[in-house]
Amino acid sequence: MYNHFTYEWNMKRVVVTMSDECACLLKRYAALWGMSQSEVLYEATRSHIHKQAEAGCIATQNLLDVHCIKQDKRSKKECYGHACRTCKFDKLCRVGLHEGNWECADRYKHLLTQIPEAA
Repeated sequence: MYNHFTYEWNMKRVVVTMSDECACLLKRYAALWGMSQSEVLYEATRSHIHKQAEAGCIATQNLLDVHCIKQDKRSKKECYGHACRTCKFDKLCRVGLHEGNWECADRYKHLLTQIPEAA
């Protein structure tokens, strides 16, 4: 059910226990990317699960199927995961309109020590 006050769809809260150092790192990492800590953990977990299913784990694919969760359109790509955050094609790729590989968006190039060539 859609909640117009929080703009969330039946979201559940999950408690994650981690060391003080990791919690501090997560908080700063989220701030660096303009995300909440929840968004960072959600995105990382989701990409991990979808990539594992794509890699051939039948049990993980069955879990996605049982919960009626479609395989992420990007999970077939080698570049899928953390690299999506800095890709110039992120939005197009999320909806299945970009078939190519990762290319660093200009606004993030200053963060990389070396810009890999697009495949």
